[in-house]
Amino acid sequence: MVQEVYVDLYFIINTCMNLLTLMISATLLHRKISRLRAWISAAAGGLWAVVARFGGVDGFWGLVCDAAVICLMCAA
Repeated sequence: MVQEVYVDLYFIINTCMNLLTLMISATLLHRKISRLRAWISAAAGGLWAVVARFGGVDGFWGLVCDAAVICLMCAA
């Protein structure tokens, strides 16, 4: 079975979901968050999602990179 996945839509949807998650988390924790930093973090997560999906990153180094991106996103 062949499946078409558009990279640009994958990135945009993932970035928006990351941004939504960051904003909701900040609201629930009563923290102020810079919108620019939230967008940058969300875009970094979206970029990593594209690289992990289409770049074939898996195994131990995939987990290490996942953890690094999560830490980067939480630093916002």
